[in-house]
Amino acid sequence: QTLFSSLSELIDCPIKVYFTIDTSETIALQESPPGSLVESIKEFTKIFTEKLADEEYRGQIQITWSIGGLHFSQTQKVFSHFTTRENFIRSLSRIRYLGKGTYIDCALRNMTQQVTQHYYSGPKAALFSVVITDGHVTGSPCMGIKMMADRARDQGIHIFSVAASRSIDELGMRDIASSPTEVYRDNYIVMEVVGGKPRLSTESIDQIIKVMKYQAYLQCYKPTCLAVPGIPGRKGSSGPKGAKGDRGKTGQKGEKGRQGDPGIEGPIGRPGLKVVSADVTQIHFGNFQGKMGRIGVPGCKGDLGDKVRWIFFIQKYFYIMFIVPVFDAKLNKIITIGYMGDMHSFEKGLACFELMQLFNPQQGTAGHPGDPGPRGDPGSLGPKGDKGRTGFGYPGPRGPSGSTGERGNKGPRGSRGECGAKGEPGDNGPEGEPSLSCVCAGWSGTHRRSWAHCIQSVYCEKHCGALDIVFVIDSSESVGLMNFTLEKNFVINTINRMGSMASDPASPTGTRVGVVQFSHEGTFEAIRLDDPTITSISAFKMAVKNLQWIAGGTFTPSALRFAYDNLIKGSKRSRAKISVVVVTDGRFDPRDDDNQLRYLCNDPDVTVNAIGVGDMFDKRHDSETLVSIACNNKSRITEMKQYTDLVAEDFIEKMETVLCPDPVIKCPDLPCKTELDVAPCVGRPVDLVILLDGSERLGMENFNQVRNFVESVTHKLAMAKGKNDRNWARLALIQFGKEEENQVAFPLTHDRDAIASGLASLTYLDSSSAVGPAIIYTINNLVGKGSTRKTRRGAEVSFVFVTDGVTNGTILDEAVSAMHREQIVSTVIATGSDVDQEVLTKLAMDNQEAIFKVQKFSDVLQTRMFNRFIRWVC
Repeated sequence: QTLFSSLSELIDCPIKVYFTIDTSETIALQESPPGSLVESIKEFTKIFTEKLADEEYRGQIQITWSIGGLHFSQTQKVFSHFTTRENFIRSLSRIRYLGKGTYIDCALRNMTQQVTQHYYSGPKAALFSVVITDGHVTGSPCMGIKMMADRARDQGIHIFSVAASRSIDELGMRDIASSPTEVYRDNYIVMEVVGGKPRLSTESIDQIIKVMKYQAYLQCYKPTCLAVPGIPGRKGSSGPKGAKGDRGKTGQKGEKGRQGDPGIEGPIGRPGLKVVSADVTQIHFGNFQGKMGRIGVPGCKGDLGDKVRWIFFIQKYFYIMFIVPVFDAKLNKIITIGYMGDMHSFEKGLACFELMQLFNPQQGTAGHPGDPGPRGDPGSLGPKGDKGRTGFGYPGPRGPSGSTGERGNKGPRGSRGECGAKGEPGDNGPEGEPSLSCVCAGWSGTHRRSWAHCIQSVYCEKHCGALDIVFVIDSSESVGLMNFTLEKNFVINTINRMGSMASDPASPTGTRVGVVQFSHEGTFEAIRLDDPTITSISAFKMAVKNLQWIAGGTFTPSALRFAYDNLIKGSKRSRAKISVVVVTDGRFDPRDDDNQLRYLCNDPDVTVNAIGVGDMFDKRHDSETLVSIACNNKSRITEMKQYTDLVAEDFIEKMETVLCPDPVIKCPDLPCKTELDVAPCVGRPVDLVILLDGSERLGMENFNQVRNFVESVTHKLAMAKGKNDRNWARLALIQFGKEEENQVAFPLTHDRDAIASGLASLTYLDSSSAVGPAIIYTINNLVGKGSTRKTRRGAEVSFVFVTDGVTNGTILDEAVSAMHREQIVSTVIATGSDVDQEVLTKLAMDNQEAIFKVQKFSDVLQTRMFNRFIRWVC
C-alpha cells in the first residue's frame, strides 16, 4: 500500500520564464506612431503570461510558474524580478521604450544572471527565456550573441527566439535560439500582417508553451526504481574490558544487499502525422513535417551492456559526436540520433529522438575506386609559336634644342579669321614659341606641343565665393552602418565640387565646411566651420572619415538647434552665404521637441535643404517632417528611396548647383576661347603619390599598363603651372618591393617631361612585397615632415596604392597610423580576384568605397572606370 501511494503522488515541477524584450530604436520607430510596436510586444507578453496557469500535467507532475523580465537597448532595465502572473503584468504595463542602439549580447548576459541568481529551496526549476527582438545589432560589447547564448544554455536555460515583426535579421535570430533551432526558433513572431492589417500571433504563444511543458516534464519526472535490501550482517560482540580500557574487536560487517534487476526498455512509437491533442508538439526538419506521437512513461534505467558502457566511457572523457542508427521495421527506415555532449546527454538520447523525430534515408556505400589506367605515350612536339608582339617603349628624355632655322619667305595676306580681325602680312622674323590658340599643332619647329598641353591650358577655375556649408547627418540606429558610411561619402563627394577651402577659417572669402552627426540627446558630434586645424580638403576628408556611427535614438529637432547654436551662430561671416543640408529618414523620437524642427528657419540668412531617405528597413521617410525642416519650401526637399542614391553622380551634380548656383569662372587670357572646360580639380591643390607594388604577382603586362595609366592621369588632371603654383595637381610615383627596396620614378612634380622620363627609365622589380615599410619611406622622403615638408600648404595629399594586398605585414598598422597622423587620403586599385581584403581595407583606411577592384590593370583605362577614378581622387 505504501509503495502504490508513493507512485501516485505528483512530482513538483516549477518553471521559471524570463522575458527579454528589445525596446531599441529599430523596434520603437519601426511602426507609426513611434512606440506602437513596443505596445504590441507588451500586449503579446501579457497574453502569453495569462496562459501560464498552474496545472497537473500528464497525471505525473504538478507545474507551477514564476515570471520575470527585462527590456533592453544599449542598456538593460529589469522591470520585474520573478513573481506571480498578476504582479508581472502590472510591472509589464509600466515599460517605456529606451529607443537607442541594440546590444543583444549584453541583454543575454544580464538575463542569465537574473535567471540563475534567484534560486530557492525545493525542486530545481526548468528555466526558459523568451527573447523578443529583430535580430539587428549595433554593437557586441559583451563578446557577441553566440557566446552569451551558449553561456545561458550551459546554465540550463532554454532560449526561444521570437521576432517582433517580419523586419528581422534571421541570422541573428537563429544565433539567439537554443538547439535545435527548429524547436526554439520555428518562425515565432509577435506581429503578423494578415489581409493588410496587423494581428498578434497567439499561435506562437501556444506552440512555445507546449514545448516548455514537455521539456519541463522530461526534466522533472523521474520514475521510481525499487531494490530489495539485503539482510543486515550480525553485529559483532565486544571483547572483555581490559585493565587499561583496551577497545574490543570490531564486529563482522553485514553483507551488501542485491541490486534490483533492470527494467525492460519499451519500443519506439511510430510518429503521428496529425495534431491530435494539446500533448503533441509540431516538429520541422528539412521538407519533412511530422507530429510527435504521445510520449510514453519512461522505464527505469536498465543494464546498458558492455558496448554502450564503452561508448559512455569514451563520451565521458572525450567530447565526441556519435550518430546512433535505430531501425524501425514498421516505417522501414533508418532513424538516426545525432548528439554531442557528456554521458548525461547520451542517456537522454531517446528523449531528443522523441522531440525531433529526424528521419534520414539510408544511403548506399560508395563503390571501390577502379584501377589506374596505363600511362599514355608522350605527345609529339608542337609547332613553333608565332612571333611575339613588339615590346612597349617610351620616348627618351627631351634632347637639346636645335639651331634656329633659316629665315622664311614672306607669307601671303591672311584671310579673315574666326577669332580676330583681318590679318595683315607680317615681316619675316625668327621663329618664336607657338602661341596658344583654339587649335594647337602637334609639333612646331623644335618644340613639342601636344593636344594635352593645349587642352590643359584652357582649363578654367571655379570659385563659389564666401560660402559656409553645414551638413547635418543622421547617425541613429535605424540608419544602419552601411548607410551612415554612404552619408559620409556624400559629404566628401559634394565638397570635392566646391573648389578650394578657405586657407584660414577667419578669412572673409572661400568655402568653409562643417558637419554635425546626431543620434539621441547628448551624443551630437561636430566638425566646426572655424576649426583651425582644417585648412585643406585633405584634413576635412580625414575628419569626416573619422566620424563613428553612434547607433542610438533619433533626436532630429535637437540636432538642428545644436547645429545653429554651435556652428553657425557664433562664427557667421558678414558676406558669406550659409547653406545647411540635412540628411535623415524624417522619423524622430517623439520625446524630442518637434517645435525645434523649424529652428534654422528663424535666421533669414540660412538656406535649409532637406534630403529624405528610406531607412535600413526600406521604410519611406516622413514627408511632413521634411517640410518643417526645409521651412515649408518644398523646392528645397529631395526624396529618395535608398542611401545609395546619395552618391549617384547626377545627384552630386545637382547638389553642386544647389550649393553654388552662381560660380565665378576664371579662365586663362587666351586669344581664342571656345568650349572651355572647368578643371576636374577646380583649382584645388592636390599632391598625388602613386605607390606601385612591384612584386612578382603584378606581372609585366600590368606593369606596362600602369605606365599608360600614369601618363593618362597627367593628361586628365590640371597640372600646376610651375614650382610655386599653389593650385592644381602634382604627381609622384614610387615602386616598392621587399623591405628597403624602393624605386622612385619621379618625386612630386608638375613637369610632364620629368614624368615621361621617369616612366621610361622605370624597370619592373619583379620582387616580393612589403607595403608597410614603403609607406614609411614615402612619408619620410617624398612627403616630408615639419620643416622638410615637400607638399604644398593646404594641399590634399593623396596616396594611390596599386596592389592586390598580398604583402608582408611588417609594421603595416604603424604605417597606416602614420597616414592618419599626416592627414593623407588613400585610394586602392586592386588587380585580380586573389586579393587580401583585410590588407586592402587597412590601406583604404576602412573605406570600402575607396577600393577599385579590376581583373587586370588595363580595365582601369576604360573610359567609365578611369573617369570614376579621376572624380574620386580629385
